[in-house]
Amino acid sequence: VYGAYVTNDGGVSATATAEDGAAFANGVWNVAYFFGVASTTNNGDITATASIGNDQGYGVAEAIGIYNYSYLYDSSVVNNGTVSASVSAGGTYDSTPYTDGCIGDCNQISAIGVAVINYVGYYSSASLENGVDGVISATATVHTGIAQAYGALAVAGTANAYFYGSAEITNDGSISASASGQYAGLNATGARAFAVNGDASIVNNGDISATVRIDEAGFGVSTGV
Repeated sequence: VYGAYVTNDGGVSATATAEDGAAFANGVWNVAYFFGVASTTNNGDITATASIGNDQGYGVAEAIGIYNYSYLYDSSVVNNGTVSASVSAGGTYDSTPYTDGCIGDCNQISAIGVAVINYVGYYSSASLENGVDGVISATATVHTGIAQAYGALAVAGTANAYFYGSAEITNDGSISASASGQYAGLNATGARAFAVNGDASIVNNGDISATVRIDEAGFGVSTGV
């Protein structure tokens, strides 16, 4: 594929629900598998929502607002609108991850507002520009299990890939991540830039936040950038 391009000036929504098992929702999935750049511009509203009921207390759910991937060349997202990813899991199994041995048998959910990926990372970039009117949010809510929320991710290269790529996030708007649960292991990261043997940078002129809340018992980590 010689380049992949998305421009949204309207509304895009994706919803996935399941009583048991798995649910995956992707608002925009823009991929250049081999040659060419991957570019997404959002001036509208993009929403991804995934939920599982799961009274048995185990399942998998993921919601991604924008997933922008290039294999070799630049991967870029420009957001001047609203991007929202929300994931939730029910269940009534009252046990604490990491202490009661329910990893693998617990709900495992994740929400990512925007993910910008450049796989090879060889003199190419993964970049996100969130404008002054841009709002990016990720919310993960679980009763029992593991919940992760990432507002924005920019990744150049993988552990087995190459060198000299760059990962860049520039924020002039708002980026937020929130994870909450009853009996849970939680992680919330506002913005993260990662490059293998290259440059990674975050420039923030707006607001970036990360919040975790455990209502009963568990473990939580929140990281702004």
